[in-house]
Amino acid sequence: RRRDCRCCIKDTEHINFFLLGHILLLQICCSVPSFSLAMSTVTSPNTMRIQDRLKPDSTSKYVYWDIKDIKDNSKSSEPEYIISYWSIRGLAAPLRMMLAAAKVNHWVIMYDVSETPDGGWNKAAYETDKAWLKKEYNPFMNLPFLVDCRKKGKRTGNNKNEDNNLDTDDSKKNNDDHDDQVIAQTNAIFTYLGRQLNMMGNSVEEESKCEELLCEIMDLRNAMVGFAYKSNVDECEQDAIQLLQTCNRHLEKFESHLQQKSGKNGVGWYLVGERLSAPDFHLYEMLDQLDGLCRTFQSVSKGWRSSFPHLVTFQGRFRCLEENQDYFNRNSPALPYNNPFARFGSDPETLGKYKRGQKAPWRAQATIETTRAVTKSTITALASGNNRKHDT
Repeated sequence: RRRDCRCCIKDTEHINFFLLGHILLLQICCSVPSFSLAMSTVTSPNTMRIQDRLKPDSTSKYVYWDIKDIKDNSKSSEPEYIISYWSIRGLAAPLRMMLAAAKVNHWVIMYDVSETPDGGWNKAAYETDKAWLKKEYNPFMNLPFLVDCRKKGKRTGNNKNEDNNLDTDDSKKNNDDHDDQVIAQTNAIFTYLGRQLNMMGNSVEEESKCEELLCEIMDLRNAMVGFAYKSNVDECEQDAIQLLQTCNRHLEKFESHLQQKSGKNGVGWYLVGERLSAPDFHLYEMLDQLDGLCRTFQSVSKGWRSSFPHLVTFQGRFRCLEENQDYFNRNSPALPYNNPFARFGSDPETLGKYKRGQKAPWRAQATIETTRAVTKSTITALASGNNRKHDT
């Protein structure tokens, strides 16, 4: 029995030495940064941020600073949002406008549609990104899509209770963990950005009105898109007449809405309330495209303006708002309304049909542009000694 005990003791000693060796090995591994990094790279290839994995044809980065940020270097240049679409205006133009008006750091990434030798169209960059985004983040992946790059616990919104609930031990604990969120479908992005950027009205009623308007504007857009992507170029003039008649039926609703709004309080600059909201941006874009249509085709050269004075006022006012000047003054190649296989708006100069092989300076803008803007209102507030925090 004593002999068996001695064997057990020896076996126990071997086990102890074995465990001790493994513990020491783990401690050594964890203490060497390069080894730890290599291990994490091999075992977790998808821990990279979305912004580092996307491979579009063009990326433009917009970073906004005010005087206070410049003085103490406290503002991060990381994007809060990434808005992604084809290298056209299309559905993304009003979303890009919203981000520019809100003065939040964001990236605009664009995917090209280019010719192939066999007469087809190449969309390889988008199809590559779409595959892993659809698998890992959002089964409803489509263009446009929005990436919310902000950290956990840093999200904002109109729901005060929701914001307060973020300030918990758990949220602080996860504050450095990234939680990229991908949102697809145009109106879903409009309403998401609208809530995050405080552009969905000031009440439940105004929020519902924003949603209602966004749906009506999408109906207007769908009529334009249906016209633009028909294949028969020879029938454009005649089809433009029918299109304008269809569009006018939608414009009548917006005109009546602005007229009623003006009658109540004497102001009709905005679709909802007394400041910018999500539908303002989309309606402006569609009115601008309608102007392009009427300049292009003689059959509709009389245009829409003479019948809708409130919409004319709305359009002119929107174009002159200080919040929108950063977007309208960007030095970048003019984008077409539509993709190159559209019969209308696929050539940004003529607004006609793109011709295969023609120069396309809006494509492959691979050079990253960084814009730093100082808001005029912030300068005025600081110069006057007003320490009130300026909401941009």
